[in-house]
Amino acid sequence: MLRIAATAFFIIVTPLHALAEKRVALVMGADDYKTIRPLSNAVNDAMAIEKTLEKLGFEVTLESNRDLKRMRRALEDFREDAAGADVALVFFAGHGVEISGQNFLLPTDAKADSADVLKTSAMPLDEIRATIAEVGKVGLIMLDACRNDPFGGGAGGDGTTRAASVAEEPEMPLDIRPGLGRMGNAENVLFAFSAAPGATASDGQGPNSPFTTALSKYLGTDGLEIRSALTLVQQEVYDQSRGNQLPYIENGLPTLFFAATTVEKLPERERLLLAMADVTTGLRDEVERLAKEKDMPLAPLYGALISSDAKDLTLEQRTRRLTDAADAFVTTRNQMRALSSNDPQVTKLRQEAEQQLALGAFDTARGKLAEAATIDSTSRSALKTNFLERTLSEAATHVLSGGASRADLKYDLAIGSYEQAAALYAELGSDPLPADQRAQQLASLETLGDLYLTVGNLAEGRKAYERQYAIAQTLAGKEPDNTLWQANVAASRLKLGDVLRDQGDSTSALGAYEEGLAIRKAIAEANAQDGKALEAEAAAYLQIGALHKLQGDNEKSLQAYEEARTVIGKLVERDPAVDGPKVAMARTFLLMSEVQQAAKKLAEAGESAKSGLALAQQLAEAKPDDPQRQFALSTAYIAVGEVGRSFDAPGNKEERDRLAVASYQSSAEILRRLVSADPKNTAYQRALAGALEGRAFAVRFGNQTNIDFDKVLADHNETIAIREALAKSDPTNKLWIGDLTASYANLSTYYAFVPDEQAALDYTKKAHASALQLAALDPRNVDWQRKAWGYYAKISESYIQLKRYDDALKSEQEGLSYAEKLTAAHPEQEIYWQDVTVMLDRISRVYWVKKDYKSYWAANDTQLEVALANEKRFPKRPWALKDVYKNYMKVGGSWAKNDPNRALDLYKSARSFAEQAAAIEPGNPEFMSDIANAHVESAYVWEANNDRKSALEAYQIALDLIEKAASRTDDKSVYAATKDHILARMNGLR
Repeated sequence: MLRIAATAFFIIVTPLHALAEKRVALVMGADDYKTIRPLSNAVNDAMAIEKTLEKLGFEVTLESNRDLKRMRRALEDFREDAAGADVALVFFAGHGVEISGQNFLLPTDAKADSADVLKTSAMPLDEIRATIAEVGKVGLIMLDACRNDPFGGGAGGDGTTRAASVAEEPEMPLDIRPGLGRMGNAENVLFAFSAAPGATASDGQGPNSPFTTALSKYLGTDGLEIRSALTLVQQEVYDQSRGNQLPYIENGLPTLFFAATTVEKLPERERLLLAMADVTTGLRDEVERLAKEKDMPLAPLYGALISSDAKDLTLEQRTRRLTDAADAFVTTRNQMRALSSNDPQVTKLRQEAEQQLALGAFDTARGKLAEAATIDSTSRSALKTNFLERTLSEAATHVLSGGASRADLKYDLAIGSYEQAAALYAELGSDPLPADQRAQQLASLETLGDLYLTVGNLAEGRKAYERQYAIAQTLAGKEPDNTLWQANVAASRLKLGDVLRDQGDSTSALGAYEEGLAIRKAIAEANAQDGKALEAEAAAYLQIGALHKLQGDNEKSLQAYEEARTVIGKLVERDPAVDGPKVAMARTFLLMSEVQQAAKKLAEAGESAKSGLALAQQLAEAKPDDPQRQFALSTAYIAVGEVGRSFDAPGNKEERDRLAVASYQSSAEILRRLVSADPKNTAYQRALAGALEGRAFAVRFGNQTNIDFDKVLADHNETIAIREALAKSDPTNKLWIGDLTASYANLSTYYAFVPDEQAALDYTKKAHASALQLAALDPRNVDWQRKAWGYYAKISESYIQLKRYDDALKSEQEGLSYAEKLTAAHPEQEIYWQDVTVMLDRISRVYWVKKDYKSYWAANDTQLEVALANEKRFPKRPWALKDVYKNYMKVGGSWAKNDPNRALDLYKSARSFAEQAAAIEPGNPEFMSDIANAHVESAYVWEANNDRKSALEAYQIALDLIEKAASRTDDKSVYAATKDHILARMNGLR
């Protein structure tokens, strides 16, 4: 949660002390300018501030439309009257400029004939500063004035800004800056300017300017020190102007000052405004850009950002969350305006809720909607009047309340509201309802399903989509030409596909996806000019492509992505000036590149990555200040680098290596700029680590005669430093811990390559500790558990390289214990039982290296017992049969010299289990080869015991099986060496 700064400024100041303070103020406003553009609200602003200050115990002198002479006289009188004051304040509303580095306030008779004339006919701000510093212990200067060049034309005389303007621009050059400079020497004085340096202050469309309106509202906020009160003013103006105006504060006060001293809990709106001030620049840019795109106020998005954990998410996750919040706000706002009620009190409460929602006061908005729902509920339950009307009205109010909670990213509250709405609609059963109400019901069920998925409740999400599907299917059956009902059928099937995919039923998921796609294709074909229909069709293809990728079917995945690219291409061709389809196209090219790499189609992968990069460059160049586009460009560079550093990519390796290094370098440069501008953005930091690590690999494995190992190591170390800091900041973030685990492992391989076996071992241990941390965060994640288990073997390998065999054995035994714990906790996971036999096999191999043959044979016997138990536990599983086969072969080998008959029996048993596996998968050449190997080992025993006939028969059977296995594979060279070996042995016996 972002820090709310207000509480840091609370201090106990007794009312008696406040009453004893001498507070004086000079308030000036100027509208009636003689030679420059007049203003509309400046005098009104001065009068409003006069009233505000009088309520706060100030003795106020008001001066309106004064020329320079009267303005100076007023300042001199103020110096005398304010002498010895505890607090002295000057407020000015009117025109203000900066010329030749000096700041001026303009009286009504200011003349803009030349720079010298303007200076002599204006009031230097330094004079006011000197007066304030002289007369008061606490000095406050508040200026609701634009700091624009009076010769720049301003707003063209429309009165909307406080930029001074003249009819004719003078010929002589002026040293005029586009805004007031910082005062710098503001000792004992606080300056509050209505706009940031160089920016324009609005005169306002109502009776007062935005700055004065906010100042009047918040200056006397109970219990807030002046700087916190002015922070409220800043953020109020910033919010109401949608980011176009941000007041500027320059503080030189040595002590705290409270305009009002009663300490009470701040209302929701004020707490939000204070928290907004603490948001980083990068996050502000994200919020402002999205608010502008969605044409919505800033406050609701800031409220969603601050009240949730969105700031700690990756950029992609946060963008998705904030976009969801923005869409929910816009939808709910539109619904509030469209949905009517016959009860005027319900209508009034909904309107008040809309106003609070726009201010980001979500709790207050929900409270208003709860009152409205209670009115409808009471009427329909107790009075039984207009039951249908009241039910629909109450359901609509719950939908609005759910939308407000969703806009606040309060998903649990939103789910509760949507469930209440769903229950009310369900009470009406199959009664005929107006089309708009049915549409509302379907939309709320889809949203409910989305919310359940967001919080990870797949089962309830599935129920919501199934309810949506059932209703939409019935409606579509009655009105087959109604696109809205058909679109709901498609949406519910595609969303259900997401659930089925995440539940592990990819086959059913694919069926749901394909049904949804078919409907979306039909809708798009029937509405050829509807861009939204094409976007929906492309999105369905992308879902199917991702599912095929998950299933490992790269060919079908690529086909789906190519179809998506074709559909998106139509959108690009239709309106090349629109960026949205180009963004989608760039993303699709990068998805295609990933699949093409996985399918070893590296030439195509390179072309796809370059196409995605070209589009990303085009988009970034169009909006160079857009960090999201720069971030997307950095991602595209990484994609090009990934293809370039593939070992078996086509083309000149030296050129590819250079391209890979240059691509990672370009990505890193962009990301360093993004991190510098927004150092708290974890998405940028994570991506930078990825670019640096990619560059390290590209340099290390590149086609170079002189590798700069210092540079490679520096990149690896910086990567780890970034990822360690991220993991330390949030030890529960699985993504970051996974990254750190991989980086430790990568540095371990670097030291093994150098070589430095001890350093390699140290980093393998770090990777192991990180992997164990990751596994502990999700005990049911099989991949993470097995990764943690696998590091025991990797550590053992390092110990073996260092000839520390006892340590190697200890590590293997710890790995066995870990695997056994996994089988006890998750006995249904077959892979864990396989891992037990793997560790037993590794333990036996360490005994062999140690030349402890007795322990080696005992470990082999134990391994065979476990393999046999697994085969009984999981009958007819090829892997279990294969494990038994391998262990019979291994134990048989240990008896081949000392007890040939026992060895032959063991090989026969091994052959039996291989044959069972082959019967289950008759086309699998691996099992044919296993049977052949059992015959070959038996032939060795007979050959060693001079049974030439039995040996030749066994070799012939093995030869026939090897030839059959070779016929079942494209790469026949795999079996060529085995075939030659058997033939050679047979020739030796003839």
